Amino acid sequence: MRKLSVFLTLCVLSLTMPTKSDAQNQFSLRLGLSTLSGFAGGEYQMGNVSLMGGWFGSQDTGEESGTCLVGGVRYSLKPDGSTPYIGASIVTNQSGVAWGKLGHYLDIAAGYKFQLGSKFDMTIGAGVAPKISGEGEMKGAADLTIGYRL
Repeated sequence: MRKLSVFLTLCVLSLTMPTKSDAQNQFSLRLGLSTLSGFAGGEYQMGNVSLMGGWFGSQDTGEESGTCLVGGVRYSLKPDGSTPYIGASIVTNQSGVAWGKLGHYLDIAAGYKFQLGSKFDMTIGAGVAPKISGEGEMKGAADLTIGYRL
């Protein structure tokens, strides 16, 4: 499963690499409630494609506790300004109880990114998060963040 997800990510990135005209690489810090970038995370934007990662809180299963981490990719229709987007990410359970009540989720979301001045932006989106390991069922996905471009 890991090899397939890495292969698909590389395929998407190679097909959507920015051209010289919109190659504006930038890094943003993100805060909010997001299954794409976590509660606190970062986003590296390369034209229309963004790579994201972050911290999604800690989980306590009663047996062990651990951190939930998020890593994902987002595709925006425009590289700058307000634009719709689609994204996918993996929310991982790092508690050590790999096949227990918690597990790993694949998040698929769509939303809109609003530009708030030259340095700030806000994302609002929703989607689904099917479970890919562990017990449980599909959950909803949310993306509500504020970003600060460095």
